[in-house]
Amino acid sequence: MATKPHYGAALYVPATHKDLRAIAAGQKLGDARNLIFCLEDAVADHDLAGAYANLATALRAIDRPAGASRFIRPRNPESLAMLLSMPGIEGIDGFVLPKFSATNAEAYLGPLSASRFVVMPTLETVDVFEEHAMRSLCQSLRSTQRTPIAAIRLGQRPAVPNWHAPSAQHDHL
Repeated sequence: MATKPHYGAALYVPATHKDLRAIAAGQKLGDARNLIFCLEDAVADHDLAGAYANLATALRAIDRPAGASRFIRPRNPESLAMLLSMPGIEGIDGFVLPKFSATNAEAYLGPLSASRFVVMPTLETVDVFEEHAMRSLCQSLRSTQRTPIAAIRLGQRPAVPNWHAPSAQHDHL
């Protein structure tokens, strides 16, 4: 019986990492339960071609312990489409979808609808703080969701006008 993955804390590994193949093969960081190979913020534009080549090599070597998970964080929906055609992509569990919103949900989820991959959308745009946008996203997911969602991740707080983190004097937003 297969061990069910535990989607807890994850280690993001830039796809440019010099040891990415060894990490994917379990030769380095072999005890890491959840790894996310990142092509988004961790990779500079001028390093992108090398990152894809490095990831392609790593995918062919991927191995992991039972109960571990391996995800890729594509740069955008176009990046996801490229990844889906890479040899070895079947060795990962799914994708962490950056800057996920109602405006790009179909572009991300459409190509995954007939696959076995799971997703972890990351809410990290100003939409997170806009009730109407979040309701729209929720409605969109309810009506068109075909791809299993393992978790919804919250990204770094975006720049939001007039938003201040709670302080000792203010215990609410």
